[in-house]
Amino acid sequence: MASSFLLEEILYLTSRAPKIISSCTDGLSYTFLKLIFKHPKYSVVLTNVRLSSSKERRPITLINCDAKIFTRFLNARMVTVFPPLISPWQSGFMKKRFIAGNGALAQIAIEQASLRNSDKVDLLCDQEKAYDRVHPTYLQAVLNCYGFPYKFTSAITNLFYSTSMCVNVNGYLTLPVSLGRDLRQGYPISPLLFYLVLEPLVKSISDSPVIRGFDPPSLSLPTVRDPLHGLSAIQPLKVLAYADNPLLFLRDPADLEAAQQLIHCYNLASNAKMNFDKTIAFSVSGLPHPHCPPRFSRSWNH
Repeated sequence: MASSFLLEEILYLTSRAPKIISSCTDGLSYTFLKLIFKHPKYSVVLTNVRLSSSKERRPITLINCDAKIFTRFLNARMVTVFPPLISPWQSGFMKKRFIAGNGALAQIAIEQASLRNSDKVDLLCDQEKAYDRVHPTYLQAVLNCYGFPYKFTSAITNLFYSTSMCVNVNGYLTLPVSLGRDLRQGYPISPLLFYLVLEPLVKSISDSPVIRGFDPPSLSLPTVRDPLHGLSAIQPLKVLAYADNPLLFLRDPADLEAAQQLIHCYNLASNAKMNFDKTIAFSVSGLPHPHCPPRFSRSWNH
């Protein structure tokens, strides 16, 4: 992974890029490869109609084409070793993984819970500015933990955190500002990096001996065959994830408390922040639940 890029790699990956589209204010398309990685432009867009809340403003990065192509090189190296590193509960944007797999699991859980009149609970979590809050120290620690070479890790951290940005506000660019955190979503490699960032939380929940989760029926889906079919018994379903949105299966308030502790630990380590205004708790079977946490009372029984 840390070896030099071959000319064949460069020609192949640049040939896959659009020839006309330009993603930056300099107007240069992918045809022009100049060394201007270090000055992406940010535009602020609204995610809904609550104009007074800064939480609803999300930065969109307009990244120079050559910087994107460089991340294609890194991404091409990373995908060769990536799938075994991520648990099968994560179904977002990876080869041979599809959101329908997790969707089918969730649907089966709902149907089984309805047949059993179960009072189990699902917690659909929302992270506040998930990509934008990733801390460089945490990202580097995760990459090191997974055994990525120093040269590769250094290239990633320098690419994301040794740069500056300008903010586009109503057509006017601010002076350059140094970046202290963030995974820019315009980079092809950003989703894979974020899956590594989130994986410790997903693993800690799925491997927790305290969280009991939901006992599923016997299943045979390609993406989850190994976790569900053990030698002794079917393992309980505790968490599914699509990109930055984990779905937790909780049996009782003790499960909720244990999950909150793991989320709190993850937040402290990674600088993440769960958006409880958008986090939804609901009964898997549709029946009213007797143990409704106050912060989720608006959505618990819907």
